[in-house]
Amino acid sequence: YTRPRPVSPKGTGGPFMSAAHTPIIYREVRLGSMRKNVKRALSLLMAVCLMAGLWVPTLGANIKFSDIKGHWAESYVYAGAEVGYINGHPDGTFRPDDTVTRGQFSKMINHALGITNSAPITFVDCNSNAWYYPEVQKAIAAGYIAGYSSDNTFRADQPISRQEAAVIVARVISPPETEYALSALADSGTIADWAQPYVKTVYSKRYMVGDEQNRFLPEMALTRGAAVKIITLMLENETYIKNNPTISNSGASHRNTVFTNNVTVGSGVG
Repeated sequence: YTRPRPVSPKGTGGPFMSAAHTPIIYREVRLGSMRKNVKRALSLLMAVCLMAGLWVPTLGANIKFSDIKGHWAESYVYAGAEVGYINGHPDGTFRPDDTVTRGQFSKMINHALGITNSAPITFVDCNSNAWYYPEVQKAIAAGYIAGYSSDNTFRADQPISRQEAAVIVARVISPPETEYALSALADSGTIADWAQPYVKTVYSKRYMVGDEQNRFLPEMALTRGAAVKIITLMLENETYIKNNPTISNSGASHRNTVFTNNVTVGSGVG
């Protein structure tokens, strides 16, 4: 049995992150001589998009948005809509250049990755009747985001920056096989110290890269188009197990696998 390694380096991960909640990724797990009745609960994430009252049910091959023809994110938007973790507005638009809030990005991650576990929350700015409330509960349970400790707020309606999004993404993917130096980015010096190891992870996996001028633009708000591109690439390249599996085969091996909810090691193993 190889102890799971955390996705990202130690540290706070920024003003709204808590290292204590960092999810665990199985880089490689071999089950052999484990003791009986061992149960490991691993939480992570998943998501869908817009504010609750703003999405329209457009499914399958009938999906059509009126404002993304020729947009650089067009293929990613339709891929995300096909999977079902994002949707459009009642007027038939997707608005790929609109910014994404902390609550919306949490919902996208939760739905895309199949996060269902939830945890109690006590943020002073989270009303239990708000559309994002259950999504924040899932995000906190998964451990990829936390609130602001200075005033115990979550700030669900606040736009999320690219470097903040990088922290979240880095915590829900497997480690890169090859790492690339951030110095290759023209604006690497503007990336916050707390975000650099996480940005390096997503940059190395090419989930988030520079623009046409090779700038990462860490403080720029994440757009809807960029969000669906990131999540589409994650779903294409990562292995996510969304159910609650029980592993009973002593010879089972899981490499670079993310269990988004719970995994139980059967009593017959070891």
